[in-house]
Parts: sequence; C-alpha cells; structure tokens
Amino acid sequence: MAGDAFHADFAALPFDQRFGNRKSQPINGQIIGYVSIGFTGIGIILALLSAFGVWKQKEWGLNLGMVIALIFLLGALPTLFALGGRNINWLRTSLNILSLVASTPILVLSILPSVRDAVK
Repeated sequence: MAGDAFHADFAALPFDQRFGNRKSQPINGQIIGYVSIGFTGIGIILALLSAFGVWKQKEWGLNLGMVIALIFLLGALPTLFALGGRNINWLRTSLNILSLVASTPILVLSILPSVRDAVK
C-alpha cells in the first residue's frame, strides 16, 4: 500500500531530516533575546512614567503604577514554583524575588483610601 511505503521511507530518514534542525526554525534564541530586551525597556519606561505621575500626584500615575506592579508580580510568580533542583540560576531567582517584594507594597499601598484621595 502507498501509505506503508510512506511510513517506511519516513522512518528511514535521519532525525534532523524528519523533524528539521535548529537552523530551519523560524524563531531562534537571538530573536527571543531581542524581544525580551525590548519588553524590559518598555517596562522600565512605563515604570519611570508612572513614578513621574505619582510624584506629580496624578491619578493616572497611580493607576499605571498599579498595573505595572501587577504585571511585574505576575511575571515573577512562576519563579517561586520553579525553585529547586541543581540548575538554579540564583541571579534570576533573586531578581524575581526582589520584584515580588517590591511589587507587593506598591499594590497594597496604592489601594489605601488615603492614598487614593491624595492623588485626585
């Protein structure tokens, strides 16, 4: 049968010809690194913009700060569940824990009614 011939020919191919090699993949690690640096730069710019808005006691600055703190908090949460094992990247883990420690008070303090009333 024709289908059996296809499976036999497919199985006879080397692994990299059956499933492709790394060079044929459309997105490589370098592109992902550039996208990651871009998102980090956008996050830093938005954090500085929200800090300026809070400094000027603007409500948009406080709201933007809450959204950015929530995004940083959600981005750092998976690190807590991935702890363990031999191959821990201690720098990345400590930076994510620092992000958790910094984001939590921002969210808690920005919800307080006295703070919300001060930025009207």
